[in-house]
Amino acid sequence: LDCSNCAQPLASPKQTTRYTVEVVNEGGCVTRDDVTLFVVCQEGNLFMPNTFSPNGDGVNDVFYPRGKGINGVKSFRVFNRWGQVIFEQGNIQVNDISKGWNGTYNGKLASQDVYIYTIDIVCENNQVFSFKGNIALIR
Repeated sequence: LDCSNCAQPLASPKQTTRYTVEVVNEGGCVTRDDVTLFVVCQEGNLFMPNTFSPNGDGVNDVFYPRGKGINGVKSFRVFNRWGQVIFEQGNIQVNDISKGWNGTYNGKLASQDVYIYTIDIVCENNQVFSFKGNIALIR
């Protein structure tokens, strides 16, 4: 809380937090109640593009998770159309381009195609959320 004894405190918890509110009137009567602020991680905190072009021009060459309000990425995997894992990273930070997929598999350029990804993120409140989607590799 930005203040503990003002009429309108501002709460900005990063984790679900329980507050006890106590009010005293002019006659000295006291009442208490609990208020719980539930902090959830929104899908909007994570951005995964749907297309990338690893052609070496320095623009959109790497497919990696981006976002804010995320403590980390537990698992990030890319699969080909046959369900084979062709890229995998674990326990990485979001917005780290060096941990992304550069469009190769076993040291060779992966073919232009649509791939499937799964990602498990850990939010600031330690909740884990799983997402999946498609990424189009364009050459």
